This record gives sequence, structure tokens and C-alpha cells, in this order.
Amino acid sequence: SYMLDVSGHGVSAALVAVMVKQFLDHLHIKGLREGHSYQPRAVLKLLDKEFPFERFDSYLTIISLLLNVKTGELTYGCAGHVPPVIVKKSGDLTILEKRNAIIGIGQNKNPEQYTAQLSGEDKLVVYTDGMVDYFGEKGRPSNIESFYDTLKSFASCSAGQMGGWVVSQRDIKGGSTPADDISLLVLEYTG
Repeated sequence: SYMLDVSGHGVSAALVAVMVKQFLDHLHIKGLREGHSYQPRAVLKLLDKEFPFERFDSYLTIISLLLNVKTGELTYGCAGHVPPVIVKKSGDLTILEKRNAIIGIGQNKNPEQYTAQLSGEDKLVVYTDGMVDYFGEKGRPSNIESFYDTLKSFASCSAGQMGGWVVSQRDIKGGSTPADDISLLVLEYTG
């Protein structure tokens, strides 16, 4: 799975997002036919080749994720995207901060992919940078800490409850509507 965020707003950014989605859908279908899933590093490399800034006048960030549901091993490749977070039931957070360059500037010729381990009842939180803007004034460095504190406070909830509560907190903490779009995905690994 993946989450991406295209630079800019409006119709042109939406069209690039649709083209990227179609490209990724094609990769997924091709992988199924060949009997494998594309590794995150391959996804990043192919995207960087197919979506150069010069051609689309935009860049994008993406997190590409591959989870082994039997073992809990998460393989991920991040291209400039905000880091996903593993939330333990205890409230401890693991920020998956390792990343590559954004897609579109030609710096992902040999991108890295990384691994993390999920245990039973861990939640994986994937989001776009616009989500963080809801946790204070736009652009404030403290917003990310406020967002992380909110994740900690709902750590013992189910994934659905956590997602709902985090989204409801944006109105309480931020107070104004940010200019950026938001996406939030909370997955719970049951082991």
C-alpha cells in the first residue's frame, strides 16, 4: 500500500495524483501476474523515472509499504513523505524517519528501503503533512509534537477509534482550517 501527496493544489495536482495512482495500480497488477509484489525501493525508483519535475511541473512525496501479515515485518520506502508512526498499546511511539529524496527531482536512482517490526496490537499511522497543520498554527514546529501526543493519548483504542478521535482533535487543537489537504490511515496489526 502507499500514501502520496502531490505538490500544489487544484486540478493539475489532482491529475498528477490520478496518473500516479494508475501507474501504481499497473505495477500492482503486473506484480500479481508475475507472482510477486514490487518492493518499496523499486516503486520509488520507477516513480522517480516516470514522473520527472520537468515533465509534470510538480513533485510528490510517497510512503510505499509492504507488510508481511504473518510475521509483522514492515518494509517501507519513503520519498520525502512525513514519517509513519508505530504506536504501541503502551503509548510508546516509533517514528519511521528514514527516507529518500522526493519524487520528481531525479535523486532516487538507488533508493533505500527499510524495515520495522510490528507486534500484536501495534498501530501503524500513515498521514500527510496537512494533518499535522491541524494541531496548531500552520508551520509551527510544535505541531508535530502535539500530533504525536494525541496519538499517545489514544494508543489503547482500536484503529478505528484512534482515527476518529485524532481527526476530532484537529478542530480542538487547531481552530482554523489549514490550506493543505489531509489524509490519515490507522492500521492495527493483530498478529
